Amino acid sequence: MNTKCGTCLWWDNEHASITFVPTLKGQTALGFCRKHKPVIYQDRTDGYFHGAWGVVDINEGCGEYRGKEG
Repeated sequence: MNTKCGTCLWWDNEHASITFVPTLKGQTALGFCRKHKPVIYQDRTDGYFHGAWGVVDINEGCGEYRGKEG
């Protein structure tokens, strides 16, 4: 069974902010893991607060994998 991020329900590689990343076999090699809420951080350059999901590689995996089908 393939339990890598690229086949997980929570993985998103279609967001506009990630489309600049090089592709791997026609798919973006990086994406966001949307399993948990975004992490809030303060930007050191402008002092503003931003939210961001974790960036993961298409071949990574974790213990919270859920298949897209079923």
